[in-house]
Amino acid sequence: MVELVKSFPDFTDAFGDKRIDNRARQVLQTLTKGRNSSIRQITSSDAEQKSFYRLFNNESFSEEKIKESIVNCCGKLCSDRHLLCIQDSTEFNLSGRQVELKTKQAWVKPLKMVYLVL
Repeated sequence: MVELVKSFPDFTDAFGDKRIDNRARQVLQTLTKGRNSSIRQITSSDAEQKSFYRLFNNESFSEEKIKESIVNCCGKLCSDRHLLCIQDSTEFNLSGRQVELKTKQAWVKPLKMVYLVL
């Protein structure tokens, strides 16, 4: 049976204030669910939008602390497991299409590569 794991980072004690930890968790979950980077489009009310902006302006809230929490969470999730790592190594090589580029009619088809790591 497949074991379900909590994949969201735990911000407990990450920012030194339980309220900021909870708000950071809420913001990350809302950004992930909303699939949009616009605060106005992912928030359901003006109060929620205001709370997100207040969090971002708080001196205790930092990108470095978010990174630390996410790295710690990933480390816990990866221990004693087999991992499937998928990488998109798309590369655009337009050197052979100089004429088309000059006329702005170039069409680029990205290549997708998948790697399996066990």
